[in-house]
Amino acid sequence: MIVTDWMILFLLTWLASLASIRLFMLIADRIGLVDYPDERKQHHYPTPVIGGIGSFFVFALAAFLLMGWPDGQAGLLVAIALMLVTGLLDDLRNLTASTRFIMQTLTALMMTVLIGQVSISSLGDLFGWGEVTLGFWSVPFTVFCIVGVINALNMIDGLDGLAGSLALNTIIWLIVLVLPTHQHDDVLLLLVLSAAAILGFLYYNLRLPWRSRAIVFMGDSGSMMLGVLLAWFLISLSQGHDAAFPPILAPWLFAVPLMDTVSLMIWRARHGQNPLRADRWHIHHLLLESGFSPGQVSLVLVAMGALLAGAGVLGWRLGVPDYVLFYGFWGVFLVYAGVVNLVWRRLRDRQEAEDGLT
Repeated sequence: MIVTDWMILFLLTWLASLASIRLFMLIADRIGLVDYPDERKQHHYPTPVIGGIGSFFVFALAAFLLMGWPDGQAGLLVAIALMLVTGLLDDLRNLTASTRFIMQTLTALMMTVLIGQVSISSLGDLFGWGEVTLGFWSVPFTVFCIVGVINALNMIDGLDGLAGSLALNTIIWLIVLVLPTHQHDDVLLLLVLSAAAILGFLYYNLRLPWRSRAIVFMGDSGSMMLGVLLAWFLISLSQGHDAAFPPILAPWLFAVPLMDTVSLMIWRARHGQNPLRADRWHIHHLLLESGFSPGQVSLVLVAMGALLAGAGVLGWRLGVPDYVLFYGFWGVFLVYAGVVNLVWRRLRDRQEAEDGLT
């Protein structure tokens, strides 16, 4: 394809996403896909949670019409459809954490060993003494990573425009990495389609100058579906002899949701809490409690994600060894965790002081 073809395809998919989501908005109330405010949520008005359905419909239809879903991508379609259905049931009936985890694991197994045949066999020169191959541990490690990406994106989906923008950031950087290779045309097509579909959703989900709130939410169906999509892209493009980038770049491309989830799960475990339970201690909640507006929080976190992804890509392009990028990411994570822990303590102390006064 030439550049104008890609631009036309992107524009048509974006317009189709806008129309699809608008159509589902009209029937959201009839099918029960409306999120009502409560004490844990930021919004104050009933809001349709159909962003995932509308985006998936356009993405799947466009991919099928353009590609016919060859064998290499059939597993992806089945996996995201299964996760979409699981998310819809969660949006409708509030599934238990264990039920969600089981369905996510089944989806990951489907991608890895049943249909998709997508797995992590190598971690690259992770420690500086040669390539780390997983052998027997390839399947369990891949399942662990897929479930982790799904939950990381799902957990950070708590603020208008945040999860969709972070997912779009990862996809844009993947396009930057894939475009020069000319070896992954099918995957590049899927990346462009997914970027356009997400951007259509963000039109309704972002706070814009002429609109003070989101009028559509992604829902668990959308965040878990996008998690599957991102996991598939990150794994398939970082493995094999024709990999577009080394495996160590994956955490840099998905840095903010990953660091938020890992640091929060460690904090919960240290305090004897269920690592998967919902609460208001995510990074976006902390920034809101610190006085930032919702728009400022989204801008800060998306900018952080873009900068970290850019730093990882630049380091790799400059020839920085895999193990330096690995230890560098751990260094960034430790700084992040330290700063977040400090904010946690200050907010907790403030809350205890306020409770003492009352």
